[in-house]
Amino acid sequence: MDTNSGGAAGAGEEFAVGCILSIKTTLGDEFDAQVIAYDRPSNILVLHILSDYFNFIVLFPLDVFVA
Repeated sequence: MDTNSGGAAGAGEEFAVGCILSIKTTLGDEFDAQVIAYDRPSNILVLHILSDYFNFIVLFPLDVFVA
């Protein structure tokens, strides 16, 4: 995952609330999402998916994204 500011998010890094991430899935889909919350102890990231076609918030365990 790369932030729009050009930095890379890696394992163990904090995700700032409000930060916009550009995400590419293992299936090649790409989307932008805004960080709503990050819980370090449980390693859960809550994202608001930014899209013109749909509007929803999802929770992801970070091991899904960060290798």
